[in-house]
Amino acid sequence: MTVNPDEIFRKAWGCLAGLAIGDAMGMPVEWLTADEIHRRYGRVTTFHAPHASHPHAALRGATVTDDTEHALLIAQVLIAQGAVTAQAVADALVRWERERNGLSLSTLGPSTREALRRLLEGVDPITAGAYGRTIGAAMRAAPIGVAHPGDRAGAIREAVLASLPTHGTNVAIAGATAVAAAVAEAMLPAATIGSIIAAAIDGAEQGAQQGTLVAGATVARRIKMACELVQGTPLEEAAPRLAEYIGVDMLPTEGLPTALGLLAASEGAPMRAVIAAVNLGGDADTVAAIAGAIGGAHRGIEAFPPELLDELEAVNHLNLRGVARALAERALQSTKPAAR
Repeated sequence: MTVNPDEIFRKAWGCLAGLAIGDAMGMPVEWLTADEIHRRYGRVTTFHAPHASHPHAALRGATVTDDTEHALLIAQVLIAQGAVTAQAVADALVRWERERNGLSLSTLGPSTREALRRLLEGVDPITAGAYGRTIGAAMRAAPIGVAHPGDRAGAIREAVLASLPTHGTNVAIAGATAVAAAVAEAMLPAATIGSIIAAAIDGAEQGAQQGTLVAGATVARRIKMACELVQGTPLEEAAPRLAEYIGVDMLPTEGLPTALGLLAASEGAPMRAVIAAVNLGGDADTVAAIAGAIGGAHRGIEAFPPELLDELEAVNHLNLRGVARALAERALQSTKPAAR
């Protein structure tokens, strides 16, 4: 494919920015109901500080959570090593946890929390997450897609490896491979929302063949259902319909399909999808982060208000631009033809 370095960078930055904005905007309303959000904040369209009774009450408004932090860990592995391995992801997660002196274990999702305990005990990263079935692997998979623009197979392969240390079931891996494949497609100049959703479905179908098999709904079929559910429906009607019929819980069969359904209903506009996700409640930060990451890779950094980016960086000191630049360089390396 023809590679435009500036466009790769613009899309990489958009992916990371969309993920972080969705995460930080959803942070104070995570696990509230839509009615509770409306009573407390009205309609959320920007960053807010959490209520004193919220689990994140100690955090400032615009603060990111583990959704962004773990995605950036994956980005740093890709930048430093050129590829993802289960061991590298496990090492990064363990370092992250040790830097927090164990304090983050109380706020992590159940699969990551249990897997981190096992990793800290020295369990093999390939098996440490054998029973993890929530959305944690999907929420951190977007940088893998950025590093593999147009290379769906490569993105899926590395998303599987990145999942194993904490989320080794087929349903969790399917969520991660769906996100990585969707972002890999979104990085292409000619990508459309239709092609991005098709890539996500393909990624989910391939990921579902990996890991510990568990019974239940399939990610690929739920993505199809979500997108069929909102077809021809305005976003303001589509969002509550997705929450009611697909769900906003921390499962790859709920939050991820809803995120993609919101992107479809918003015609690919990431900020519209992020705001819709945030106001649904439930696992709001993760649903919004996934919608923002995929939509940001599609539309690029210009899709996000500069004032939100400025506030996000001032509060969190993330240097998303610098990370995106380095990740884009990694992506450009992957697109170079191999020497004969």
